[in-house]
Amino acid sequence: MSAPLHFQPQLGSAVDEENRIAIYRPRLVPAEAPYDIEYQYLIFKNDKRFEGIALFVTDSWAQGRNSSEQIFVIDLSTAQAIDSALDVKSSLGLMEDDLTFLRELSRGLVAVFQSRTDNAHVVRYIVVTSVEQLVARGVRDTSQLEVLGDGRVILAQAVVPPNGSADEYV
Repeated sequence: MSAPLHFQPQLGSAVDEENRIAIYRPRLVPAEAPYDIEYQYLIFKNDKRFEGIALFVTDSWAQGRNSSEQIFVIDLSTAQAIDSALDVKSSLGLMEDDLTFLRELSRGLVAVFQSRTDNAHVVRYIVVTSVEQLVARGVRDTSQLEVLGDGRVILAQAVVPPNGSADEYV
């Protein structure tokens, strides 16, 4: 029986020590509208390439009072994306409920960026999904999720301050 996922940011990766699972920064591939990028993540188990997951991403900017922020929204709200993530769960043989798994996987997907030191501005990484698609995929107990005005739900996010002095991981 496996332990529930619990990713911690490490240099260029997110690692779950207990389950011996690591996710590395994704390969970036141009995507077609409405997306900007496709993130192709590799997942390793016991130091061997085990799985992969590709997710579409939008890249936008938000202007604050004193600074601007680049925002990458990683879309885990399509049926295909949720199915791919749940296939990863099955392949890894993890026993936690689907929603807990999706949240922890999402934490790993954004944690890989926590050690960035090449940014001159604030960068935010957000993984979103939709309750409608979760329910359609058989994910139970979505009542605890906070639904945003556009119907999306934030599963995880990470903020990387300028020059990589990362200190916020949600």
